[in-house]
Amino acid sequence: MNKVAILALAAIPLMLTGCTANASSTTGSAATLNYGLWDANQLPAYTQCATDFHAANPDITVNVEQLGWDDYWKKINTGFVSGENYDVFTSHLANFPEFALNSQILPLDDYIKADGVDINAYQPGLADLWKGKDGKQYGLPKDFDTIAMFYNKQAHRHGRPDRRPARLPHLEPHRRRHVREGHRAPDGRQERCSRR
Repeated sequence: MNKVAILALAAIPLMLTGCTANASSTTGSAATLNYGLWDANQLPAYTQCATDFHAANPDITVNVEQLGWDDYWKKINTGFVSGENYDVFTSHLANFPEFALNSQILPLDDYIKADGVDINAYQPGLADLWKGKDGKQYGLPKDFDTIAMFYNKQAHRHGRPDRRPARLPHLEPHRRRHVREGHRAPDGRQERCSRR
């Protein structure tokens, strides 16, 4: 079974995941790495980083491929099974624990130590999110985002006047009711009730 390592390359300030040697090509001391990501909005920055990395390391070429979210994860999972995966890919906190549990990725601790990566450069606690249950570091953050919840106080009071929602699951019954009843905004537009 081929295993994957999540690597942080000093010239590319992104969280990177190194995959099987099968996917890369090497000629003498030159190497080509295949890099995968899902976010089309980030593709130009990744491509520029790969170009800059190649300029600083002429023997290493990074080919960047972007796929949509569903296709991306299908390719990652299929690649783990077939042994033909990206050499490097961006991962997600929702997926990496399963990869670690199934021994599909390697811990980075030795690489971090050898390359002198300063984990303290990250916002406190951010790098810790990429630690497995075994305490080993399986990834490094390339970025982070926030999750926010917005709700219509007036519509919510109609259903449960005594309680503000503490988390999204508390709003789920109200979202379903709004969709079912086809609630309209004051200007007559259909209210959008969505959950991502």
